[in-house]
Amino acid sequence: MIAVLRRFLFGSIRRQLIIGIALVHAVMMTLFVYDLVYRQRDFLHQQTQERAVSLARATAASGTQWVLSNDLIGMEELLSGLATYPDLRYAMILAPDGRVLAHSDARSVGRYLADPVSLQLFAGVAEARTLVNSGDMVDVAYPILQGRTAIGWTRVALGQDRQAASLSAVTREGLVYTLAAILIGTLFAILMARGMTRGLYVLRGVAEAVGAGRRDLRAKLRRDDEIGQLAEGFDRMLEQLADNERRLRDSGNELRASRRLLDSVIENIPNMLFLKRAEDLRFVLLNKAAEDLLGLPRAAMLGKNDQDLFPPAQADFFTAKDREVLAAQDILDIAEETIDSRHLGQRVLHTKKLALLDEAGRPEYLLGISEDITEVKRARDELARHRDHLETLVAERTADLAQARDQAEAANRAKSVFLSNMSHELRTPLNAILGFAQLMERDAQLSPEQRRNLATIHRSGHHLLDLINDVLDISRIEAGRTTIQTAPFDLDDTLRAIEEMTRVRADAKGLSFFVERAAVTPRYVSGDAPRLRQILLNLLSNAVKYTDRGGVRLRIAPVGGGQLRFEVIDTGPGISSADQRRIFEAFYQTTSGAAKGEGAGLGLAISREYARLMGGELGVRSAAGEGSTFFCDLPLPEVEESLVDASLPHRVSRLKPGQPDIDVLVVEDNADNRELLAHLLQRVGFQVRDAANGEQAIASFLTRRPDFIWMDMRMPVLDGYQATRQIRALPGGGEVKIAALTASAFMENREEILAAGCDEMLAKPLDEQQIFETMARLLGVAYDYERRDAEGAAPGVAAATSLRGLPIELAAELRAAAESLDMEASRQVIERVAAVDAAAAHTLNALVDDFRFEEILRQLPPGGLDGQSTT
Repeated sequence: MIAVLRRFLFGSIRRQLIIGIALVHAVMMTLFVYDLVYRQRDFLHQQTQERAVSLARATAASGTQWVLSNDLIGMEELLSGLATYPDLRYAMILAPDGRVLAHSDARSVGRYLADPVSLQLFAGVAEARTLVNSGDMVDVAYPILQGRTAIGWTRVALGQDRQAASLSAVTREGLVYTLAAILIGTLFAILMARGMTRGLYVLRGVAEAVGAGRRDLRAKLRRDDEIGQLAEGFDRMLEQLADNERRLRDSGNELRASRRLLDSVIENIPNMLFLKRAEDLRFVLLNKAAEDLLGLPRAAMLGKNDQDLFPPAQADFFTAKDREVLAAQDILDIAEETIDSRHLGQRVLHTKKLALLDEAGRPEYLLGISEDITEVKRARDELARHRDHLETLVAERTADLAQARDQAEAANRAKSVFLSNMSHELRTPLNAILGFAQLMERDAQLSPEQRRNLATIHRSGHHLLDLINDVLDISRIEAGRTTIQTAPFDLDDTLRAIEEMTRVRADAKGLSFFVERAAVTPRYVSGDAPRLRQILLNLLSNAVKYTDRGGVRLRIAPVGGGQLRFEVIDTGPGISSADQRRIFEAFYQTTSGAAKGEGAGLGLAISREYARLMGGELGVRSAAGEGSTFFCDLPLPEVEESLVDASLPHRVSRLKPGQPDIDVLVVEDNADNRELLAHLLQRVGFQVRDAANGEQAIASFLTRRPDFIWMDMRMPVLDGYQATRQIRALPGGGEVKIAALTASAFMENREEILAAGCDEMLAKPLDEQQIFETMARLLGVAYDYERRDAEGAAPGVAAATSLRGLPIELAAELRAAAESLDMEASRQVIERVAAVDAAAAHTLNALVDDFRFEEILRQLPPGGLDGQSTT
């Protein structure tokens, strides 16, 4: 019964809400009615008491004279006036001794009142008193006073029948209102509970459907209250559950796939894999390799330990290692351990073991992987025997190798010393030759013949210097000391110089020579101009040398990405496929090359190395009897003309006026070089002293401390290294600027020279521009320069822009004369130019006087044989 009642009362939120709200209304209305009735009763009682007191007081006041005069009739008349008062039960006037003097009921007159209430009244203080106050009646007594003495009492009793009836009516109305309120509250509770719980019933229906297996049903309540929020959260939860279910299903599939993969991996691992429980070291997992190695089925090994499967000695060893791994909780690498196989006999294993820990960090399993290294160990042992034998042989050869190494190092040192000495011995006189040629070129009084002779000396000297550098290039390349110097340069000038040198040799053999240049080829580029010139001259020289009829062409065209392709094409005998594979090897010569009896087979090897150092490549296409094409792709990005103009040399004329005197000491053992450098410096305004060796330099420094020292590094008596160190140690030696002069073959000596105390190093032969730039950088001096125009012409030579207007025949003759460097032929053509343009003829004569045939070719309009460009 109680269970049924509980299910009825608490089995539904809706019933709980209805019953709860109804009970709340009932209790509230009951309390309200009770309070109302209680207050009304008190109010009515209070009102009756107040009326009784008022009647008693009024009667006492009116009856005072009657009592004093003991006029009983007057008192009777007084009380008879009260008989019509509603609710009056009785009224009386009492004597102080309790005798009834007058009474609304005449039968009670003369009687004495002896009841306890009345006796209490007579014995008490003379004041108004309520003797009875019950639901039925209110009895009030009031004293009749004469002064302060009570001469009697008036006593009035009022019934409360009407108040009781009124109170009953109020109670009935309260009950009616209470019942109405309970009914309205219950109805409201039903409506509110229905509205509140409708969403809950929907949620319960969705939950029951989801529990029955439907995953697509959602509450979708459109409410803004808490139930709507609950439904929205419930829907999100269902979505999340559905998503989690999908993920779980996918994860289960992935887990099963991973398990299959893991099982497959474990099964197919070529090494034995096993897993033991940490608590009792019994096998719980083994792979197929374990079965194959041990010769036992897995079912016979699972649940067993080492003592069950192996001989006691082996089992004890395995168990001890297992305990060691579990205690250390780290990987244990057992390089070799022996195990008995049922069908393979005794095997040697390389085993690794590690402990697998649980969440608390305690060992739960032991994992082991064993590799059968029996055959490897046998091979290793055999190899060790061979190694011992080889060590014996190596020991026997060590002495021979050490001796050969010492001999090779000695030969290498001798080679370096030889190259250094040869460089010094060749560059020292060459420095004087080129230096004095440069110095003499400054003389404005030279005749044209003298200028031509100087130009020949200068050109021959530079050719000799190039030959020396070519010899040294092989040593630098072999030693890995070759470097590339990238700078802006005029490609037209470089090609023109190459063309002039090649055309002379081609004309001597009766070969045609053309330079084909694409119209979009840039003029001003950035790269290593000397290396480019050396590569092209080498290729063109070979082409001319090996071509006996036909001609040679140099073709230049951009190939994209800032690269230019240079192709040297000849009509020579061609190169066989076998020779093409070796033609770039050092000292290798083809059959035709060897037959010529010229060269040492170094040019192509050097050219390829230079091309690669510049970031390009050199190759060949050829076939026997069909000529050859050597091509070279080099990165030569285009630059602005201003960058090239800024790099053009400017000849120093003198020191700027207003600068302090600069005292220079030239230290050089070669008298010609010493005189050359001193004369060059004196001409621009430096004060110069000289010394022939290091001792003289130190003595000169002590006599008068110079501002700058040019120090040759190789001198007799005391060389430049020692002299520089001693000067730096003298007072004031730390302030003087010292620049080293060296004719060494290797610029790598720079670090050693700077470590000796020099501020800078210049290599011989010396270039006057480098000399003056070095002194300006170290001393901060400034120069005045000879003025040069935009094309680099000497003073008084204007740009020959008008040459482009010459007649075609005249321009062609002038071009031929300039290309052959023929001064007489050039002057004969210039005399004919004067008849057309006197200013142009004057300019051309000045250019011929300065041997600037390349400038003449530059100013001529483009054109050549067969319409091909020659520049």
